[in-house]
Amino acid sequence: MKKVLFILPAVRSGGSATSMLNLLGLLKERGYEADLFLFQREGCFLERAERVAHVLPEEKIISSVMCPKKHLKSKGIIALLIRMTFVLCHIICGKEKAVELFFRASAKKHSEKYDTVIAYQESLSTDYAQYIECKKRIAWVHNDYHRFAIGKSVEQEQRLYNQYDEIVCVSQASQNSMLENLQLSVGHVHLIYNTIPREFIINQSKEQVEFLLKRTYTFISMGRFTSQKGFDRAIEVAFRLKNEGVDFIWYIIGDGEDFATIKDRIEEKKLEDYLLLLGLKPNPFPYIRQADCFVMTSRYEAQPMVINEALTLDIPVISTRFSSVEEVIKDGVNGFITDNDEDGIYSGILRYISDDDARIKIKAGAKEFSYANDEIVNTVISLL
Repeated sequence: MKKVLFILPAVRSGGSATSMLNLLGLLKERGYEADLFLFQREGCFLERAERVAHVLPEEKIISSVMCPKKHLKSKGIIALLIRMTFVLCHIICGKEKAVELFFRASAKKHSEKYDTVIAYQESLSTDYAQYIECKKRIAWVHNDYHRFAIGKSVEQEQRLYNQYDEIVCVSQASQNSMLENLQLSVGHVHLIYNTIPREFIINQSKEQVEFLLKRTYTFISMGRFTSQKGFDRAIEVAFRLKNEGVDFIWYIIGDGEDFATIKDRIEEKKLEDYLLLLGLKPNPFPYIRQADCFVMTSRYEAQPMVINEALTLDIPVISTRFSSVEEVIKDGVNGFITDNDEDGIYSGILRYISDDDARIKIKAGAKEFSYANDEIVNTVISLL
């Protein structure tokens, strides 16, 4: 059996980590076992990662370079020396050359050990895996080209992706974006949707949890607290709904750099009893299952896992419009697609509340959701 290595910076919250663990679990069910290399062996999904793959020990060079400054001391004197050397190299040679030198030194330890190496995320993972010597390299792309190629020229990205034998995009929109922006061979850029482990999600959703509050309408959102996810817009929408006298509660699962800012703004608007932040939940599915509707407020997405997960639990979705949304949501059938602004999100929720026939229809449509996992896994196995 072929030896396969997956690469990701860490298994913290996020769609890339979730989709990779879903795929690894389904491959394991088929008898395919893979190694997993993390720049930092940490994250809320680490225990799950260890169940579906052989998670390699941290590699000193890369973990020292990538470690947040506040955690560096805990890694010991060698890590400090490596980091100081990297900073010095950065000053003398420039960032690009310093990163290349240290990535090469780290990647060498994985070279000639694997048949296939998979960089399971654009940017850092893809930058790193190009230096591992192996029979086949695969780059997994989860976003549109313009969303991850910031700060790099087209020529730099072309050189990078030409180091890969195959490129996998998780949405049609992402595939089109790669082909339009980079001169890549059409035969080497594949569309493979993320896998959804239906039985795992349903079983996990049965864990007993209780919401703090319940109202006539219970909405839920989930994701990292960044500008991309648009949770700042949820505040304004919730404020308008409250002033309209709507009896609702809206939960948001996740964490991230904007968490404290969002929390403060909720308190300023006196929305603590309407918009509740649950923080990061390693198992979010019981909360999603108890909601009436999932609300996606994102400014942009590739193929958001959370929409598929909500539909797997028979929960309809109100989503902003982005490039790949219609690959999952059928407007008026299993959810509503709204304009990508506060007015659009507000109108979508108001439609859900006020239009009984439309609400009943999308609730029924969510129950009809199906997903071609077997076909997707077979495609991945063929690629490997």
